[in-house]
Amino acid sequence: MQASASSSIVPDIADSLTVSLHLAMGVHASVLCDMTFPEKKREIVIMGDQGILLWDELSPHKLKFFSDRARFDAPNQIVQYAEKRVPEIIPIGESETLAEELTALASCLDGEAPFNQACESAVEIVRLLEAIDLQVALKYKNI
Repeated sequence: MQASASSSIVPDIADSLTVSLHLAMGVHASVLCDMTFPEKKREIVIMGDQGILLWDELSPHKLKFFSDRARFDAPNQIVQYAEKRVPEIIPIGESETLAEELTALASCLDGEAPFNQACESAVEIVRLLEAIDLQVALKYKNI
């Protein structure tokens, strides 16, 4: 994991953060949190061999699947984009997943629920957030 942050607006307060994750299963993810951007955006884009999955926190249809994606045309050495099609809207519940994970962890820690996979997932999320916080703190401890 690599993390970096910068202060552009308020001195000593990171207003732009970039995190790059390389997971054991060969998956790479990038996270950008930037308060300097003129539009509020909260999106996660996952690109796979079948298409692109888009999570848009601010959209009424939060989860969409695009069956088309950019492809590299090796003989011509160019990136080609398929026609823009209407994405498939994937219905989801209205609850906040992170809040549910942490609530499940609290129930496990309080002894109200057995320690299960939901609790393990919440522990991994907490570890990831702590690692990001540590990376940023170490890099910007002198700011």
